[in-house]
Amino acid sequence: MGLSGRVVLFYPRTGVPVNRAPLSLLALAPVLEKAGYEVEIVDARLDDDFEHTIRKLSRSALCIGVSSMTGFQIRDGLAASAAAKEQGAFVVWGGFHPTLLPEQTVSHPLVDAVVRGQGELTLLELVQRLEKGDELKGLLGLSYKYGREVQHNPERLLEDVNKFPPLAYHLINVEKYCVKDEASDKTLDYITSRGCVHRCAFCAISRFYGRKWFPLSSRRVVEELKSLVWRYRIKGVRFQDDNFFVDRRRVVEICRGIVEEGLDIGWSASCRCDYVAGFSDELMGWISRSGCRSLLLGAESGSPRILELIKKDITVSDILRSAEKCKKFGIVPEYSFMVGFPGETYGDVYMTIRVMEKLREINPESHLSLFIYTPYPGTPLYEFSLKHGLREPRSLEEWAFFSYDVAVSPWLTKEYGEMLEELCFITWLVHHPSLKHKVSKKSLGVLLEALGKIESIRWKTRFLKLPLEPRIIKWLRKYEKLVR
Repeated sequence: MGLSGRVVLFYPRTGVPVNRAPLSLLALAPVLEKAGYEVEIVDARLDDDFEHTIRKLSRSALCIGVSSMTGFQIRDGLAASAAAKEQGAFVVWGGFHPTLLPEQTVSHPLVDAVVRGQGELTLLELVQRLEKGDELKGLLGLSYKYGREVQHNPERLLEDVNKFPPLAYHLINVEKYCVKDEASDKTLDYITSRGCVHRCAFCAISRFYGRKWFPLSSRRVVEELKSLVWRYRIKGVRFQDDNFFVDRRRVVEICRGIVEEGLDIGWSASCRCDYVAGFSDELMGWISRSGCRSLLLGAESGSPRILELIKKDITVSDILRSAEKCKKFGIVPEYSFMVGFPGETYGDVYMTIRVMEKLREINPESHLSLFIYTPYPGTPLYEFSLKHGLREPRSLEEWAFFSYDVAVSPWLTKEYGEMLEELCFITWLVHHPSLKHKVSKKSLGVLLEALGKIESIRWKTRFLKLPLEPRIIKWLRKYEKLVR
């Protein structure tokens, strides 16, 4: 097939310091390749002149596909779309943000269509129609411009992910996406399932997948892990599932497969605190024996009132017991918390701080991260936030400034918001041991260590005013190009 069969997939910068593999694009690409199309992946995190690259590739592409979540990624997504439009290319967006706000997204002059939800088959059919010059009416899961109007075709039913080919790692330089973390010194991202069955009010995953869970078979997971280890000599994997542990029997089968196949790898995954607290010693034994080095645990808050507000369906006791269980089996727990919820009080925040301290007392190896709640669209808490004064962004450009480490919610006073930002930075410096791996220059590492000592004093004394250190850290992030 000639150049007319090319599809370009673009991944914007994410605003986080680690270059994780662009799994969404790696899932779309093999379906297109299987149908005979040539696929090019452009990753803004690795391409400093991505706009030039997009312009060049757009001249001979059927379409440019942009993957985007709410916030930082929208900026690069718009820049790439503008570059593609200069060459007259057809631009289609997909991912969480376009799916949740298709009308606003496709109404933007730089966007021609939006693939809603699970994108593999919708994008393939779109490319096929574009190649043939067919109309887009009736293409399930697609929103598009028709003249001056926006058309929303019916939803596409979610497919069994086992029907799709393996991720197209061959389209990227895998070495550039391997990271050093708790799992190993050469860890690669991989995903074994999609969706989540829970109802957390701050999370859009339940809306995206309808609180359904779609797993790969345990046999396929083990076989694909074997292939990754053999082809790329990786030493660890980070399961990027929304909820890896829904089916405990499947977890045991995967763990047993890793052990029986002699895959000497470390791994990490996201899990719920109530899951870990309730896991049997037998299950934890399999998890540990198969190479689990760390678990990412969404604790969210130390306030029972806030946990109820956000429909987390866990208790503070679950959070603390999970730390005990991880310590018993030599697994590093990485906890994430949030502050800045509508209706939150200083008392709620200090309850969270106290729980964080208890976690470090129970298991000194615990990693702690703290973020400012951001009201993302498509979530129950977003609707609650609108009632508390949130002004809904009127354009993609406005959505690009939503961030989990900056106070953007109207119910946060300037003083309170700055205090929360300071608290997030303190947590980042004091309670995240792997921070030292994020800088390459020894002098900057020394500076961070000095700042860490200052922040330790702030943490112990609860002195959160005069937040000068965050400005220094923001400068360090920019200087060191940690945000990619």
